[in-house]
Amino acid sequence: MNKGDSIINYKYDMDGIRTEKIVDGVTTHYYTRSGLIIAQDNDTDKLFFQYDSGGKLFGINVNDSEYLYVRNIQGDVIAITDLFGTVQVEYTYDSWGKIESVTGPMAETLGRLNPMRYRGYYYDEETRYYYLQSRYYDPEWGRFINADTTEVLAKDNNAIESNISVYCNNDPVNRIDATGYYSVKKALAYAAKWWNNINPAFPKNGNDCANFVSQCLHAGGWWMTPSWFYLRVKNIPIVWHLGLLTSGIVLHYWGNIKLKVTNSWGTVKGLKKYLTVNRKLKATEYTTASSFANAVKKGKVKNGAVVFQYTKNSNSSHHAVMIGRIDKKKGIAYYYGHTDFRNAMNNSSNVAGNMISSKYKIYVINIS
Repeated sequence: MNKGDSIINYKYDMDGIRTEKIVDGVTTHYYTRSGLIIAQDNDTDKLFFQYDSGGKLFGINVNDSEYLYVRNIQGDVIAITDLFGTVQVEYTYDSWGKIESVTGPMAETLGRLNPMRYRGYYYDEETRYYYLQSRYYDPEWGRFINADTTEVLAKDNNAIESNISVYCNNDPVNRIDATGYYSVKKALAYAAKWWNNINPAFPKNGNDCANFVSQCLHAGGWWMTPSWFYLRVKNIPIVWHLGLLTSGIVLHYWGNIKLKVTNSWGTVKGLKKYLTVNRKLKATEYTTASSFANAVKKGKVKNGAVVFQYTKNSNSSHHAVMIGRIDKKKGIAYYYGHTDFRNAMNNSSNVAGNMISSKYKIYVINIS
């Protein structure tokens, strides 16, 4: 890639994750785990990125000096503090992630070296693009510079959703796309692995149905956000932003948090609200098994769809599952689920249409 007077080359591993960036002959090496950048180094600088047990970024070590990130509700890195809470760098962005300012006493050093910026994405100073694992995003244009998988063209979507370069369905204020795409295949692979067991990284939460579905969505490529997460944290600094950063009002709490699950992650009602309100996905209601079967036959229910069971009379939340197999000809959709362990590969009591009765109805949200 040529950008201005610079020549930039990239190297990737077999999974398409970037392992090297070479800018005018200077090589930066990347060290990753499960898609997360753990560290990077070149001839002059070594950076180590610190995550909690839920995969949420909270700190950075730059050349043996420790710093903490301050992030807003949308996940933007808006400041970096030292361990005493003194703000060293502040960032501002427009809605699409274009950097408007980098200020503070370490703006030209730490501020430039730190690559984690808008939405927690990795920012390349040389190109001014964000690297989202599978694709590069240009905040100037509000578009990915390389196209999404062409599978999107086969979907029954509107013109915006079928644009293979569009970012977050043209809604950057409410949406986030940390990997460049969502993989139904990866979500269902996770479901197939854990449908009959509890992943120790995500201990059982209540009846566990919403927790399991959220895990599948997370495995498919959705990163945790400030409003949708499951954390197990021990003895790490948690940064609470209490006021204007320009006033330096930042409190550091050093504590032992054993478990933190948002309602949007761990409850049926909360997850449905997160998908429809935060993610702006459409929920289709089915009150009869026949209407749902017809929808399956017509291809309106997709693999990887999330199904919510609600009572008809009081509209109370009851259950959540993920569709894992579809027999379009017969109009049957099979699901993976927790509470009672359900396997979409079995032809038994895991038929989504059977979730509809005189007492219950379902809402279906296609994720792909």
